Amino acid sequence: MPENPSSSAPLEAPLPDHIQLSHDGADLVLDVRWFRPYHVFMLVFTVFWCGFLVFWYSMALRSPSAPSMMLWFPLIHVAVGIGMAYGTVAGFVNHTRITVGNGAVVVRIGPVPWPGGKRVEAREITQVFCEEVRTNTRSGQNFSYRVHVITPGNQKLRLVSGLAGSDLALFIEQEIEKALGITDRKVPGELQK
Repeated sequence: MPENPSSSAPLEAPLPDHIQLSHDGADLVLDVRWFRPYHVFMLVFTVFWCGFLVFWYSMALRSPSAPSMMLWFPLIHVAVGIGMAYGTVAGFVNHTRITVGNGAVVVRIGPVPWPGGKRVEAREITQVFCEEVRTNTRSGQNFSYRVHVITPGNQKLRLVSGLAGSDLALFIEQEIEKALGITDRKVPGELQK
């Protein structure tokens, strides 16, 4: 008699390239590296952007007759340059570290400070699931992925966001559920495995 497909165990998500799985004592540690090839392009673009601003300000400050507008006008470009430089450095060096143990799931991001760190008590997690986020751009759509947890009161909490691939999100979901002994259940709107 053929197996009922709905009763078969789900396939295990394989270990993605940009994630390292290890154990620190009894704790499960998932370390997601942020770097992707597009960060090299961002580095070149940021160096060009900031280099042009340095050239602009050096010319404006050398000329005593330069109008003050030459100093004030590009300030928004300076702010964009600082933001791009910060984000590019973070892309090269940051990791998202997810630790499951000691009765909690802890997310830390660094070494460059970045929002998103959190701690969720294990007893407050009844399910883990992933979702795909689509963002429309001029050149089409961009996709990123999030991992959420559901609490006993059916509250959805974002655990990790901005993941570059569905394989990362699904692997993180799978490993957290295994570590916490949670049976995978379907959640409306979740990323399909």
